[in-house]
Amino acid sequence: MSRYTIAVLGAADPEMTRIEGMLADAGIPAVHAGVVDPDTRRVRPGEPATCIMRGGRPEPARAALSGHHVLLVEAILDAESDWLGETASAVRVDHHSPGDPGYGRPPAGFFPASSLGQVLDLLHGAGPIRADDILCAAADHCLAAAYRGECPGVQPDELYRWRLRQRAAFQGRPEADIVRDGEQALKAILAAPLIPLGDVVVRDLRGQRVSELPDAQARSGASVLCDGLPGRDSRQKVNLMGSAEACRAFVEMAPALGLVEAYGDPARGIVGAYRGR
Repeated sequence: MSRYTIAVLGAADPEMTRIEGMLADAGIPAVHAGVVDPDTRRVRPGEPATCIMRGGRPEPARAALSGHHVLLVEAILDAESDWLGETASAVRVDHHSPGDPGYGRPPAGFFPASSLGQVLDLLHGAGPIRADDILCAAADHCLAAAYRGECPGVQPDELYRWRLRQRAAFQGRPEADIVRDGEQALKAILAAPLIPLGDVVVRDLRGQRVSELPDAQARSGASVLCDGLPGRDSRQKVNLMGSAEACRAFVEMAPALGLVEAYGDPARGIVGAYRGR
């Protein structure tokens, strides 16, 4: 029997859906990290939670988690130091920020670095591993590197077909629509102006809304500057998706671009920052 008595899950994506299924198979109840903004909803990527959601209804984290052995999966909780000591224990699974167990790991170590791989190891000692788990972990941890063939055991063409099926199912849309949006995204990347960023050159898509951009960028091999989703405090994010060199240049040049609080992992090929007030 697992030593975890509850799991808190961050933003929804195909990897998190698979993790939730793994937890259910292990008999571990899962709740979602949420915000009241002003309506209660699940957190977006990188967004701190202000509540726990169970069955679509909000609960205070302190009351919901007190006394539990908690598994935090890509979940960031506001003022967590105020209540974390009240849990019986808490283990964090993540790979996005410095200090996370999977942060800074290269493409060759994608599986144990991914959140899916970490959960699998904690529950079952790294097994059994499904073929889809390999693709899911590679796509989530370092999509561009996986498309370049840098993730052992991952074939780029197989990854594309799997991503197409998963994204169509996740969005509830026909695969043909995903393909069309991907082709449009690639055209937008190739048409975007080139701008210098330190010693590298990137495509600038800021100010444009482009569907299926992450896969198009990863398959194109270009480094792309683009707008991200607003955070909980409504500040606009700017992201750089591309080579580790371009990501490091973005972090270094962020203040010159009017950006603050740079975040992300260059080894994964994606970083970001917030527009300054």
